[in-house]
Amino acid sequence: MKLQDAVGMGYLFAPTIMSTLPGPLHSPPTLEAAAPTSTPVAQDAFDTPRFNRLLALMEKQVEVAEKQNATIERQEKELSEHGKKLDALVKDAQRDDLPYDEEKGDPLDSEQLWSGVYEIAAAKMKEEAEEWKGLMDVSLVFIAIFLAVLTAFLVPAAQALNPSPSDTPTNSTSALPPLPLESAQNVCAFYYLSLIMAMCNAVLCVLGRQWVGKLLSRPDGKTHRERTMRHEARKKLAYGWIKPLVAVLYWSLLLSIGIFIAGLLYQLRNLSTSFDQTAPTLETTWSIGIFLASRIVAAMAATTIHAVRFESSPFEGIFSKFVVTVLQRLEKRRRWIKKWRISVIWDDWESRKELWKTYMELLAEANDPKLLDRVAPSFSYSAWVDYGEGSIELLERVYNRLMASDTSTRVRETVRA
Repeated sequence: MKLQDAVGMGYLFAPTIMSTLPGPLHSPPTLEAAAPTSTPVAQDAFDTPRFNRLLALMEKQVEVAEKQNATIERQEKELSEHGKKLDALVKDAQRDDLPYDEEKGDPLDSEQLWSGVYEIAAAKMKEEAEEWKGLMDVSLVFIAIFLAVLTAFLVPAAQALNPSPSDTPTNSTSALPPLPLESAQNVCAFYYLSLIMAMCNAVLCVLGRQWVGKLLSRPDGKTHRERTMRHEARKKLAYGWIKPLVAVLYWSLLLSIGIFIAGLLYQLRNLSTSFDQTAPTLETTWSIGIFLASRIVAAMAATTIHAVRFESSPFEGIFSKFVVTVLQRLEKRRRWIKKWRISVIWDDWESRKELWKTYMELLAEANDPKLLDRVAPSFSYSAWVDYGEGSIELLERVYNRLMASDTSTRVRETVRA
């Protein structure tokens, strides 16, 4: 209430105030009381101590009311802020038990989604690449030791091909030496062939390590979605080369060792029969070597047969897969001629169905629960309806992964919501 309002109210209630004033104010001045020769003096009827005191009290009341209004407004603002903070505390306390807020729009356009999916793909690729690099490192170390041992046997075998100085005619300096024994040539051929294969294996190991390192590098791309699709495309292209390379390294190393053992046993057999009498010690050593080598071959054959017969065999390898493929083709009579894929169509990256399939496959194979917390808000059943083409199997795999025991409560609640 302002001072002007108070004054107005004073005028409004002037009759009431006038009625409460003392006697001289009740009766207006009469003509008889005034002197006929004096001029009347104008006097303000409200200029009294009581009225002035009333105005002062009303001014103080207005000031108090204004202060109370300011205090109430400040308290209202503080209560509103405290309410917001309390809501935030309650939400934070219940965060682990509440589902994630579903993102608006198409989940395939979410950069946060593809950021988590890219890390899942990179982690999976890194795990496989570390396994390949470990195999190549072991092969390089073994080849280094094997080449040292092989060289120790190769030098005497190569020297045996040259005739001794006593067998060389003294009257001829330009004549070529005579042809060495066929057994000596065979032994030297075994050792040289084993040496060549081991060195080729070492070269392939070095190249393979370089390719695997390139496979682990971050692909080019402006967004995580583009980098993820480039990563998957590069992985598909690399699998067609690196997986066969690993199989070639494995079998070439085994073949190199097998050729060396064959040459060693052949040399031992020739040595045992090179005397005019039987050498029982050498014959026994040769027999034991044949027995051990045959046992190794039998074990490899048994594991291959086991892998061919049982689908979940731990002995599955490139050769057993090849045998299984041949048997399936013979059984189902499929055509073996297929179209060759010449180039990669980069426009397929923009295909929504291809994006969704890549996202779901990587999500189903995720190992880190923390990454699932990042991509769970973008999980949507409507996207499966739009792009899944009714693939219940893939959706079931993703559902089982998100509902696993190692995932957080928020992830499971998001899937249930």
